[in-house]
Amino acid sequence: MIVYRIQRDEHHLLERIFRATCILELCGTIMETVIVMWLFGSLWSRWKLAYKVVTPILHVLFSAAQLWGAWIFYKLWQKEKAQWKQTLF
Repeated sequence: MIVYRIQRDEHHLLERIFRATCILELCGTIMETVIVMWLFGSLWSRWKLAYKVVTPILHVLFSAAQLWGAWIFYKLWQKEKAQWKQTLF
């Protein structure tokens, strides 16, 4: 976001940064979900009922926040892509 504020006119650079951030955030969220659900399933018998209820709820909320961030970066990516194409013509 610092680069976004400093380099406002570098649309191609910003497009690449936002694209990478969006993709990495999506991949990270998917990998995290797989790992958390694997741990959740493998430790099911050892956990108390409170953990069995709270863990999926918190994970869904956290994943929703990450996906919302990825959506924001996707919109910024598309905005910078459109502005970069305008500067070419």
